[in-house]
Amino acid sequence: MVGASPGRSRAPLEAGRAVSQPTLLHITHWKAGSQWVKKILTTLCPDRIPEARPDNGEFLEEPVREGLVYPTLYVSKWQHDEVKVPADAVRFILIRDLRDTLVSLYFSVKGPHPLVSRATEATKAVLNSVSTESGYVYLIYEVLCYSAYIQQSWLGSGERLYKYSELLENDVEIMTDLLVRRCRMDLDPKRVREVVEENRFESLTGGRSRGEEDLSAHERKAMPGDWRNHFTERMKFQFKQLYGQLLIDTGYERGFDW
Repeated sequence: MVGASPGRSRAPLEAGRAVSQPTLLHITHWKAGSQWVKKILTTLCPDRIPEARPDNGEFLEEPVREGLVYPTLYVSKWQHDEVKVPADAVRFILIRDLRDTLVSLYFSVKGPHPLVSRATEATKAVLNSVSTESGYVYLIYEVLCYSAYIQQSWLGSGERLYKYSELLENDVEIMTDLLVRRCRMDLDPKRVREVVEENRFESLTGGRSRGEEDLSAHERKAMPGDWRNHFTERMKFQFKQLYGQLLIDTGYERGFDW
């Protein structure tokens, strides 16, 4: 992807004025740190964030506006390719180990968090009517497939797939490299560091360390590999049948013996 030309004037949102910074598309799937990254991008670029619409309508249904920052796009490669995007657009694709995605999804839907749709409400009703193990298996077959679909679609696209676990460990370095160097945004690296640190798990939870669980909070645990504390043998078997190869293809496993 090509960044904005140094000689172009600065980028306001109003039509008819020149744009100096590339369009940023933050593409991800559910429960992969999407709201965390959105907070960072919104704080850094408040005047470049389009108004969100249901089902990513701001991206899928409206013209993509050059120079804006589109956070939290839950879109596959095929959906993306149906949209006309600016030639200088930069894509930041963030994925997560699907096993940790599953666990986070379970607690998010079943917990006290606000219900955002009728589908979520129906899923919560199922989870509250069956055993924990059966609830996980239901999500494996009926819900997790959408996140898997997004991951699968971007494999082999030529785009770098950033991992949630990598971002947790190297948040300042990755976000600075992405926004300042790769995207050539007019941002002070010191400001990027400040905003990233303000939005770390420990800061958002009032000092609670990663791995210290709070089931009532949106920032529940933020601990890669937490799936090991929840998977049963039945869940492993079902998961491997559907997503075992995808775990290998995305680099989370070398084989099926986990």
